[in-house]
Amino acid sequence: MRPKLLVISGWGPYRDVQTVDFSSFERGGLFLITGPTGAGKTTVFDAITFALYGQVSGTVRDTGQVRSDFAAEETKTWVEFTFSHRNEIYRVRRNPSYLRKKKKGDGYTTEREQAVLFLPDGSSLEGNVPVNDKLRDILSIDLIQFRQLSMIAQGEFTRLLTARADERRTIFRNIFQLGRFDRMRQAMQKREREERQRLQALRESLREEIVRAAEEEEALKERIHGDGVDWEEALVCLRESIAQQEALLRLGIKESTRLTEAVKNQSAELERKRQKNARLQELYKARKELERLLVQKEEIEEVKRRVETGVRAGRLSGAYTSLQEIRGRLRQLGMEQKRETDKKDRLEQLQKELAPVCEDIKAREERELEREEEIRKLSGVLKELDTLSMEETRLQDMQKTYERLEAQYQESRRRTDALEQKYRRSAVGLAARYLQEGMPCPVCGSLTHPKKAQISDEVPDEKTLEKARKQTKALLDQWNESTAETAAQAGKVGEIKRKTGEILLTLSAKTDTSCWDRDSLAGYLKDQQRKAEAYKKEAERLRKEYEKTDKELLTVRAVCSRIDRDLQEAARICGQKEEAFGISCREAGFADEQEYQSGCMEEALLARERKRIEAYEQKLAFLERETARLHRETKDTVLEDLTAEEEKLFALEEKIEKSQQQQLKLHAGIESRKNSLTRLKEGRKKQELLEQSYGVTSDIFRAVSGNNRQNMIFEDYVIAGYFDQILLAANYRLLRMSSGRYELSRIRQASDARSRDSLELQVLDHYTGKYRAVKTLSGGESFKAALSMALGMADIIQRNAGGIELETLFIDEGFGSLDRESLDQAVDTLSALAGTDRMVGIISHVGELKERIGHQILIEKHADGSRIQMGG
Repeated sequence: MRPKLLVISGWGPYRDVQTVDFSSFERGGLFLITGPTGAGKTTVFDAITFALYGQVSGTVRDTGQVRSDFAAEETKTWVEFTFSHRNEIYRVRRNPSYLRKKKKGDGYTTEREQAVLFLPDGSSLEGNVPVNDKLRDILSIDLIQFRQLSMIAQGEFTRLLTARADERRTIFRNIFQLGRFDRMRQAMQKREREERQRLQALRESLREEIVRAAEEEEALKERIHGDGVDWEEALVCLRESIAQQEALLRLGIKESTRLTEAVKNQSAELERKRQKNARLQELYKARKELERLLVQKEEIEEVKRRVETGVRAGRLSGAYTSLQEIRGRLRQLGMEQKRETDKKDRLEQLQKELAPVCEDIKAREERELEREEEIRKLSGVLKELDTLSMEETRLQDMQKTYERLEAQYQESRRRTDALEQKYRRSAVGLAARYLQEGMPCPVCGSLTHPKKAQISDEVPDEKTLEKARKQTKALLDQWNESTAETAAQAGKVGEIKRKTGEILLTLSAKTDTSCWDRDSLAGYLKDQQRKAEAYKKEAERLRKEYEKTDKELLTVRAVCSRIDRDLQEAARICGQKEEAFGISCREAGFADEQEYQSGCMEEALLARERKRIEAYEQKLAFLERETARLHRETKDTVLEDLTAEEEKLFALEEKIEKSQQQQLKLHAGIESRKNSLTRLKEGRKKQELLEQSYGVTSDIFRAVSGNNRQNMIFEDYVIAGYFDQILLAANYRLLRMSSGRYELSRIRQASDARSRDSLELQVLDHYTGKYRAVKTLSGGESFKAALSMALGMADIIQRNAGGIELETLFIDEGFGSLDRESLDQAVDTLSALAGTDRMVGIISHVGELKERIGHQILIEKHADGSRIQMGG
């Protein structure tokens, strides 16, 4: 990273916008940031750090304190930093979070922290987190590494030179992030402890296994001596015990085989005798069953006779069924005849009852015609009454119009008369306008006119008078027309009243009511209509019922005639079938129909009885054959008592069971010993491997824990390696700055076995050829040694940071303790360090540096804030 341009606003001691142009220093490499104490020299580096990481560089400053106290309220606080990295130009702009005056109203509000990064391709990235992540990716280092590599802070680089060994160890651990080596030691310690515990657990497990095996083998107990075990003899003892148990198992198997053969022979003989006894028992059982069947023989014969009779009766079933069908037909026709006869009698009775009612209906039809005529007239009267109501309303409207037009006409006529009177009176006044003295009056002939008639201002003219006359004439015409229409409408209303009056007069003569209004007339009409409708419905119902009765009566009479014919025919056929069935019964061996019915059997019962007879005969034949066979097979034999043979067989089986149990016990003991032997052998192999692994782990743990020839833990060994590299790079510069006199070195041998002072530092004075403590160096010599150490450490940090490119280094103060020669040597060293590919900035107020370094950034301190001037 090489700075190009830094612009700050309202930052630290700077009240307004200030610019630092680094591009003019790119070729020279070495530049000076100078100014009075407190002017804001280090603030330049703080601004760069904030632009890149959102934080300032020092440990006593934070982003909440960077707002300038000199800045005006309207001045914003921000930083914009342009830099190059690997031939690409980047620009980042940030502002911290700070209190500012509200844009509207009184009081203050917090300006939110913001960041924007402008990339080489023209795109941009906004937001603190995205910008921070992107810059870390670009620079490949974090804030801590940047501060270590880019800033040798005021007073901090001398601390490494004079620090105690434990302090230097902490510094190196943080700088080079060497905590992983201590974590590795801790991991080795944990692994050593875990392997030791596993080894102890395995040893305990093996001991428990050998103790369990010794419980079954007495000889094995002699191989266990307290906590120790003679493993070789114990394993040999287990193998011998297994061989002995296997020999006993083979003998047991041989004895079991012999006993099994004896049981087999005994069982065969006993089974033969059991079968002979079983055949004798079967013979006794068959004879008993045969005797039982012979007792049932008469019963079966009776069943056979019933079945034979049922078969004969079954042959007549068709004829008997036909006879029963015709008999059923006769019964059905008899019931139908009775039902239809009853129906005919009921219909004839109903017809007699309806006949006078129908005659009465015919007589009432004339009266109903009169009612219908009355209803028609009443309906017309109601319509006329409705029309009368409408016409009377219209007549009232016309009368109102007539009265209105009359009033309008009279008023118009009065106004017109008044206008004509005014007009006539004004005629004299009009003539008086033209009278002159000495001229005769056209009326009286007088030559003098002492008092002329005057004309009122309200005199109408002829047009107004004519308009009034026309309006009055029009109103008169309208009034006359309304008079004629009203008279015509009155006549129409009178005619309607006359017609309706005549009808109502006729109606009053027929009823008790002498005065009718519309509501009572409508009620009377509705009642007459209801009565007429009820009569029509009742008459229609009676007519339909009479017609229906007549039709049904004709149908029933026809049905009765048909049933009589069918009944006679069925009686004839039934007689023929009864005669034929009687002949068939006698031919089949039945005396009469009753005997036939007693011999009939249902098909299901007949089938069951046949199966019963068949099963009986089959079983009887089988028992006769089986009895004869068993008699032949058991000739000259008797039942034997088999108790002694069964007890002998039971004793042999008990011996076999005991032998098998003993074999199972031996087999289980053998398997247990074999399993113990296998587990012990595998456990011993695991123990040997674990002991080997634990030995290596233990050796490594002791080595990294300082139990070695150098009495140095692993982390110190690594730190010492870094320390040697730093010293090598530092001595390259220290020898140059001290004119070859001083060289730094590490104390390589610990002062005692318990000490960890391998990081102690000493200095070799080539003038005396002796080593001495660095604290014996003078102030200037200490500064040169410390500067060399800081530059060397920066080289090593950069070398171990993955090849990062940081092309700028800032060194803050410390030059005031150098004499002129030492100052020249330090500047020459830093100039050589800068060269053409690195920029080195010295932050100092030492005046001699202004003479030596041409490129300068001048910080001017004023009462209203500092300002930056570019020099050189």
